[in-house]
Amino acid sequence: VSLITNIGHDHLDILGPTLTHVAREKAGIIKSAVPIVISERQNEIEPIFKAFAHNLSAPILFSDELVKISEFEQGFKVEVSGKDFFVRPELKGSYQKNNISGVLAVVSHLRDQGLIISDDAIIQGIEQTVTLTGLRGRWQKLQDRPLIICDTAHNPEGIRAVISQLNKMKYNKLHWILGMVEDKDVE
Repeated sequence: VSLITNIGHDHLDILGPTLTHVAREKAGIIKSAVPIVISERQNEIEPIFKAFAHNLSAPILFSDELVKISEFEQGFKVEVSGKDFFVRPELKGSYQKNNISGVLAVVSHLRDQGLIISDDAIIQGIEQTVTLTGLRGRWQKLQDRPLIICDTAHNPEGIRAVISQLNKMKYNKLHWILGMVEDKDVE
C-alpha cells in the first residue's frame, strides 16, 4: 500500500506551476494493482489520482471514508474499523489530523490484508513519533518563557496551517520569523 498526503505548492520549479502538475508527479507513486491511500481529499486534484489509479488497476482509498477524527484540546478522538480511541500525539498542530487519518487508513488496509498490528502499537506510534523517530520542527515548542514555537511549514498550505494554529492561541505580542532557501517564492 502507498500513501499520498496533501498536495501543496512544493518544488514548483521542478514539478510545475500548478497543483495539477504537482499531483501528476506525486501520482507517480501509484503502482500497478497496489492500493493507494489519499490522506487529504482535494477536489481540484482528486480526478488525477482516480485516473492514475484506474489506469493502473490500483484500488484507491480516501482516508476520510475509513477514518473519522475529532480534534480536542489535548488530542484526537479517532474512529476506525469499528473501534474508537483517543490519542495525544507527540507531534503537535491541528494539521496532524490529516497525517494521522492517512496513517490509520493505511493501517486499516494492512489489517484487512491479514497483518497483525495491535491497537497499542498504533497508539504508541502516534503518541511517541518524535521519541521513536527523532522528527523535529512540527509545531515544536522550544521554550515557554517567552513561548517559542518552531514549524517547518514550507509552502503556502503549510503556512496557512501554522497561521490557523496561531489563531487558536492567546498572546499579547507575536513575533514571526520566516526563513527559506533562495529557490522559494517568498511572495
